[in-house]
Amino acid sequence: MLNQVLDRVLTLTAHNPLAQANAFNRLSTGLRINSADDHAAGLAQQQRRDERLHYGAWGLDLGQRARVNYQVLTSTAPNPFAPAGAVVTTSDTYNTSLSSSGLISNTTYYFQVAALNNDGAITAYTEAQGTSTLASPPSSPIFATVSANSVTASWTSPTGGSAAGYVLQASTAANFTGTVYSSATSNAALGTLTVSGLWANTTYFFQLASLNWNSIPSYAVWGGSTATLASPPTRLASDYIAVYYTSATLQWAALPLSPSSRTCEGYLLIASTVPDFSGTIISSATSNPALSTLTISGLNLANTYYFQVGSLNPDSVWNPVSLTQLSMQLSQSTAALSLGALDPNVYLSTISISSFVVTNQGSLPVTIVVWASTMTQPSSPWSLGQAPDVEMVLLQGLWSPTMPASGQFNTAITNSVTTSTALSYAGNQTGVSVPPGQSRTMWFQFWRPTTTVTNAKQAIQISAQAIYP
Repeated sequence: MLNQVLDRVLTLTAHNPLAQANAFNRLSTGLRINSADDHAAGLAQQQRRDERLHYGAWGLDLGQRARVNYQVLTSTAPNPFAPAGAVVTTSDTYNTSLSSSGLISNTTYYFQVAALNNDGAITAYTEAQGTSTLASPPSSPIFATVSANSVTASWTSPTGGSAAGYVLQASTAANFTGTVYSSATSNAALGTLTVSGLWANTTYFFQLASLNWNSIPSYAVWGGSTATLASPPTRLASDYIAVYYTSATLQWAALPLSPSSRTCEGYLLIASTVPDFSGTIISSATSNPALSTLTISGLNLANTYYFQVGSLNPDSVWNPVSLTQLSMQLSQSTAALSLGALDPNVYLSTISISSFVVTNQGSLPVTIVVWASTMTQPSSPWSLGQAPDVEMVLLQGLWSPTMPASGQFNTAITNSVTTSTALSYAGNQTGVSVPPGQSRTMWFQFWRPTTTVTNAKQAIQISAQAIYP
């Protein structure tokens, strides 16, 4: 005669196999166990106990009841009692919990429980309850790319592809309170995820987890944090304020000072003679986000320079923009001009019958400066001056697309550098702010010295150089 009914509730709790605290997946069912009538033992009351099945290995907490044997069936089959060929593990215990090790990660297991009384009579098994073990966590997570508003992480997938997916989370709080940004995938073969919608110039903490079939995360040991990039500087109409033979000062629009997501921690300006910046780098930096100019020194304007300026984030990582390359190169149409034979006893002047064409082959508008020197070897008795004199010649230049008349020349070319202006060397052209790719043509007028001791051929070198602007 069976006269005792024992009701119990079965609660499944999933725990991280690495002893990390993870989310719970609770399932419940009614478990009714009928035991034989045992008057000698005085068992006549109805009892209720809480039971808990642990994953770590799995454990079954059935409460206190003297000398009751419990039998647990474990299988990947939905019905362990009728597994249809699947492996079933049978475990017996008098204890209030049962542990089972050696389970496969990210695998769904089903459990059934029955009770045996002191005479060995077994109850019916409970309805099967199932849950999945945690997936193995991903390994070797790194930040693959970081931008102003997104971060991409990459990792190595668990061995055997045991994950059912992955989730990447970001928060400005190390404990992930407040707003949490996330990105997830159900593609177990995927090795990257990108979290978007982040604030610029802001430090975020990240956690990465693999998901099991119940979408319960198994977090990688990472603790990664990184700052998003600051917004890049905005270019102005002209990148250059001043250019000298060994230095250049460049400019941009400074970022606002607030809020923190719109400002930066400073700026970095770099220069290189190699377009991809793989060669020697010359740089200048500031930690002042309000500053909008920097000067780079140590240049040699015989070279072409490439520039980038970038805003700095809290990790001192920059977000650069490319600026106009700096090239101050001029080309000339001829290496020599001849004025013909001159009678040193006659005080007259002559105009060159050919011209000197200078082309701006650089990247910026330039102003042309001109100077000259005698270069007769081993020496010359002549010098260059503002008017003809004893052993002194007067050489004048004029910018004009066509051959000018004698009276139009008004600027002497001497061994002192003279900058082209709206008046100096100005004819129908000027050498001021010559745009890239354009040319200017210079004609020359030569005045003999009033007296000279030589009738030998004399050579004069004329030099032109570009300055900004």
